[in-house]
Amino acid sequence: AFFVCTVMINSRHKQSLVRAVILVRAIGWTILIISSLLPAFDSSAALVLNRPFFSFLLRWDAFHFVHIAKEGYAYEHEFAFFPGVPFLMKSISGLMGLFGLTSNNALENLLVGGAIAGLASDAAVIVLYHLTNLIFESPSFAYLCSLLYLLSSSPATLRNAPYAEPFFAYFSFQGMYFLFSSFSLND
Repeated sequence: AFFVCTVMINSRHKQSLVRAVILVRAIGWTILIISSLLPAFDSSAALVLNRPFFSFLLRWDAFHFVHIAKEGYAYEHEFAFFPGVPFLMKSISGLMGLFGLTSNNALENLLVGGAIAGLASDAAVIVLYHLTNLIFESPSFAYLCSLLYLLSSSPATLRNAPYAEPFFAYFSFQGMYFLFSSFSLND
């Protein structure tokens, strides 16, 4: 009976987490879209983009990732950035082209590809739930931790702009989950 109750709680928690992820994503995108209509504090995106709508995706390190995806490693300071995100940006942009979902601006296509790749942060929430539940054996605590993970102290662009952080979070949580689950299998 305990196992059935735990499975039902885990299922309800995961469904609730998926709804929370969708809600947080929708709120973030709404804020970003509204902010793209306001005068930009950082006008550097306007130098390379024709439309201000995608300007919120082009911030900080995203400039480097987009340039690497478009031109390859051209400058020595770009070697500080791993090739995974530019590769995903280019790959997803290419897949979008196969389905006719691209714009005339290659830079915008790369940015949208990077934003789609950023969905790894959404998957990290569920992996964190499983990891926390495995370690602490408390579905309620795991649920709380996962919800708090959604309340990022970083700007909304962190979850939407093409950055490496969502992948690092996902793969870190997944690696820790595999590590701790192997410990529990050996007990």
